[in-house]
Amino acid sequence: MVCLKGLQSVVLSSYNTQPKLALESLASVGKVVPEMLQRPAMQTKEAADVFKMILFPVADEFSRQFPPIVALPQMLSEVLCKGYLKILEKIATTPHELAYVWMNTLKHLLLLIDKAHQAQAVEYIETAIERIKSVVLTMLSMKLLSIVADTEDGEAEGTTPEKQLSVSSWKAIDAFLPDLKGEVSKQIAK
Repeated sequence: MVCLKGLQSVVLSSYNTQPKLALESLASVGKVVPEMLQRPAMQTKEAADVFKMILFPVADEFSRQFPPIVALPQMLSEVLCKGYLKILEKIATTPHELAYVWMNTLKHLLLLIDKAHQAQAVEYIETAIERIKSVVLTMLSMKLLSIVADTEDGEAEGTTPEKQLSVSSWKAIDAFLPDLKGEVSKQIAK
């Protein structure tokens, strides 16, 4: 974890002034994180901490100011999605960790898409949307998410954690990508 924290520090300190160094550091994080998260000995909390302490702070910074080279957020969204998919089975049994890591991963991906729109980085937007769709489809297949009607309330008494997560997820997705639910519904209906 110390090595990753050092790489995260390099990415954050250099992404505006030395984008090539930031890209190389983020590439290293991208190689180490999925391998580390896949280790059988990795506990649920440790896996979530990789996101909380390493990936989310980088995503926070990229969300404030879209990096000067599009490859940085592309790589970050890839690391977020791959890392998330690696720990999904592990955190699926802990609804609180699942909701925290998923909603923050989704939030960062959607904010990066919004910043990419502002920066007119079309190539990033298309890739990020496909990554979100892939994660959503995986979660649907694992029954961790469901397609919910726009009028459903995730706060009603007796609502399951899965339904709460589904309602919150679709509210966030619909705000940025209103067509995604329809696309995903068509794809799972095939």
